[in-house]
Amino acid sequence: MGRNGRGKVCVIAAGLLWPGAVGAAGGGPAPERPGGARTATESRAIARTEGVTIFDDQAAFLAAAGQVLTEGFEDEAPVGTGNSGGVASLAFDDFSATAVPAALKILDVPWVGNHNTTPLGKQYLSGDTDTLMASADLTLTFASPIHNLGMFLVDLDAFDAEVTINGATYIIPAHGDGGESYFGILSDVEFTEVAVGSTGGDNHYSLDDLAYGDPCLPVADLMANSVLIRIGDRLQTRLELTNACAGATPVEIKLWLKAPGGFLTPLQDPHLTVQLAAGAAAGVEVLDHTFGGLEPPGSYEIGARLIDPATGAGISEEVIAVEFAP
Repeated sequence: MGRNGRGKVCVIAAGLLWPGAVGAAGGGPAPERPGGARTATESRAIARTEGVTIFDDQAAFLAAAGQVLTEGFEDEAPVGTGNSGGVASLAFDDFSATAVPAALKILDVPWVGNHNTTPLGKQYLSGDTDTLMASADLTLTFASPIHNLGMFLVDLDAFDAEVTINGATYIIPAHGDGGESYFGILSDVEFTEVAVGSTGGDNHYSLDDLAYGDPCLPVADLMANSVLIRIGDRLQTRLELTNACAGATPVEIKLWLKAPGGFLTPLQDPHLTVQLAAGAAAGVEVLDHTFGGLEPPGSYEIGARLIDPATGAGISEEVIAVEFAP
């Protein structure tokens, strides 16, 4: 699992804006749209406000979001065809999707402007009612709370799309047949549900490359004074724990040594649980050993893993390799 991070950024972008944001430089607030949402065609200043940052560029979102998982739908079995077969619900690894009316499809070919956005991929998630001028409302429900979400919205023909998170609605302007827009959000307030819909009668639109995650996760970093050890050398390793969360976070720590030949030795109580204070950075010595020559030569792995003690889910893991060459 990679390291976590969060960029606090102000971006200038042309696709999105949230309710209550400031107008363009030199002007007043942008005109209200139905529901209180506005688009960046009315105000191009995209900035962090009230704990939310909005992006309309995938690269900018990913750079700021830190650790995310991405669902590109490439390993899912196709569902439906371009003309029929939409279903009411689908389950994925970390979230489920529902549609009212039943309209969910996983298509593997371009269809009337809808298409994949994954490089070298072909599949994507569609909301397709197969009924002219009748659009579906989609809901994504995540198994665990997240703070970050990014995705492509594809083929918003003539009607704007709207994305609702934590009671706030964000407008993604229509981009014509076969177009695509990116929506990304970093939120200080966690959420588990995302609603996506059309402001009009767009009977077929699609989502792809859903990136999601929680930037507020403790991180484990292992360090060693050397990665090549000779007889008489002293190996010192240290675990650094960082908690960028706003609140204290409990973690279960696993530390181990894997010797040549695969022999695994725990380096601490296998159920060690600690409470990391908000904003804390702490370090602990993991292994301090001088090689005398009786140890088997080869590669030694020192590993650290942080686990959520409530769910058993992995939070962060790092393994370093040290070579003993007498």
